Amino acid sequence: MTSDGATLRPATDAELGTISGGAAVSPTPNPAAAVGPGSIGAIEETSVLAAAPLTSATPATAGSKAYICGDLAAKAIASGGLFKAPAGCVLPFGVMEALVAKAGKSDIVASSIAAAEGAAAASDYANLDASCEAIRSALKGIEIPPEVCASIAQSFESAGFIAVRSSANVEVSLFKFSYGKLD
Repeated sequence: MTSDGATLRPATDAELGTISGGAAVSPTPNPAAAVGPGSIGAIEETSVLAAAPLTSATPATAGSKAYICGDLAAKAIASGGLFKAPAGCVLPFGVMEALVAKAGKSDIVASSIAAAEGAAAASDYANLDASCEAIRSALKGIEIPPEVCASIAQSFESAGFIAVRSSANVEVSLFKFSYGKLD
């Protein structure tokens, strides 16, 4: 119970039906994401250099955190105004890889990732740091095309403010949850 006396609990299917005027409201408005976080197969990468609506995110296309935020946003829309969730967008898995490829840096990034993984497995922290710095250096020089920036900005045209949370697919993926540990 909150300090103002409100009880917080999940809505029942019957309540969701009442909210929508008796029409069936799916508990998971994004059926493609119905599998839930952590219960998917392979990651699906895109080569489209654009943001996607947050409500279209699945664990396979954007990770569990994006899926949960998108699912919450979709449920807020379906609630008929009972609660609100902020609008959002996501850069799906594959956008960074496509930008790296477009910049001609795939080989240096791939070899640096392999070196970092080898150094981590061997607890060779000096080489791990050097490999991570090589990755950072390669990525710093990549320009983000104006169409990618425009697709992100378009998602927030009417927002008074926005929050940004970045997660690399090595930070938040199918089996890893290392929020905030990467720069």
